[in-house]
Amino acid sequence: MANGNIHKTVNSTPFKSTEIGKDGSLTVRLSAPEAHEVFLTGKLFSNEAYLVDLKTYLSSLPKNGIGKPPLPPHYKMTKDNAGVWSYTIKKLTPDWYSYSFLIDGKSSVDPLNKPKYPEISESYVMVSGSETAFMEPSLGPKGKVSAFEYYSKLKNTTRRAFVYTPPEYNAKKEYPLLVLQHGLTGTDSDWIVQGRAKYILDNLINSGKAVAMIAVFPDGNVDYNLVDIANYTDDDLAIAATPESKYPEEIAANLLPALAKTYRFSDDINMQAQAGLSMGGQNTLSTFFFGEKRFGYYGVFSGALWPRHIDTIKDKYADYLAKSVLNEKKALWIACGGSDPAYNFSLATLEFLKQYKIEYEYRQNNFTWGHNWHSWHNHLYEFAQKLFKL
Repeated sequence: MANGNIHKTVNSTPFKSTEIGKDGSLTVRLSAPEAHEVFLTGKLFSNEAYLVDLKTYLSSLPKNGIGKPPLPPHYKMTKDNAGVWSYTIKKLTPDWYSYSFLIDGKSSVDPLNKPKYPEISESYVMVSGSETAFMEPSLGPKGKVSAFEYYSKLKNTTRRAFVYTPPEYNAKKEYPLLVLQHGLTGTDSDWIVQGRAKYILDNLINSGKAVAMIAVFPDGNVDYNLVDIANYTDDDLAIAATPESKYPEEIAANLLPALAKTYRFSDDINMQAQAGLSMGGQNTLSTFFFGEKRFGYYGVFSGALWPRHIDTIKDKYADYLAKSVLNEKKALWIACGGSDPAYNFSLATLEFLKQYKIEYEYRQNNFTWGHNWHSWHNHLYEFAQKLFKL
């Protein structure tokens, strides 16, 4: 979406909530005549602009902290006579950006650009360019994303996942399967909305760069409860890449058997892949090392073993690591950006794999790439092209 929907204020003056100028600038607007103060927040900033505005922001905070909005970066918007607040960012690199508003201290999405799923707390805008073509709507046939519900014996409840079927999907045909996992605090809709997975896969399949496949996006909150996530300790969060994680069991024993009743996907492990970002990458490593259910391909995006994982695995599972079963797995692909907080952990993970002669392919991305969707869009784009071709 290059420009937001047109809206009329109380005095019938039309405006667009997001508008991209010919110079690459982006103007964001909000009609809130009764509001006293509005901030624009999200990933619509460069580091340089952020530092400048951060000083202004901090100096404007009340000394007693009352009314203090969440942590910056926030851009203070200005209001016109029609009650429309606006802020213009001079130039943005083409990408898929999130944003939201703080209206008198309360967070809000763009009412003219609401996300499709209620669990998504931000609105999004595409600043188009050659760099974003791979994740924008395809001119060719379109794939489809559908919600899928199944009963989990492990969690004793009905759970949701999203399923992607490729362009020109034939329900009588058998397809390869990709299980693609979100990160910590995320949900099953993350790869659909933030991750642009449908468009990335559509473009790859239509161009012949990737094999037509079914992809499933599970709710990976198996070891964690999102409601209580703020109360978890590092020890609690460390479970994702260990044998104690219940994630591999949830996928193998509950999700995939239920999915197979509706969608035809190959039961050949060479035609199945699992990947994930951040915590989802740790879940993938847990499945790689300890899951009874095996896949032919594994993708780890900004995910890594923590030092405590490595120490525990060495202490408790040295004999298992020496077995050849790990190298029977088809492909382990690991990617991390140089500015990612997980970067050093990724390097330690690679050394650990080398020690036990476990084969992998490592993709070190640009040193400016961090722990964000810019990296993960590109990771999926690269990884998907490697699948089901060995």
